[in-house]
Amino acid sequence: MTNKKLTYSHRKIDTILCECGAEIKVIPDVRSMGEAIEIHVAMHIEKMKPVAEEDAEADRLRDDLIAQCFNLILSKTRNLENDGSLEESSK
Repeated sequence: MTNKKLTYSHRKIDTILCECGAEIKVIPDVRSMGEAIEIHVAMHIEKMKPVAEEDAEADRLRDDLIAQCFNLILSKTRNLENDGSLEESSK
């Protein structure tokens, strides 16, 4: 019996980029992706001063990161549609 080591080095893990330079890995599970964004937003906001602006900044940052996720998904979907992969997989 041989042990086969599975490698995924050929697969690029997609990331979104925060304005602070942090890369957040895109997770296929929507709930987990939302949690990852919330964790980053909390860490990002913790560093901010003054406190009065934290809520507005958190909302703006959260919206930006979510928009990046949606844009990435749209881009990948369009690529699949253009190369016919999406049609083949639905048959």
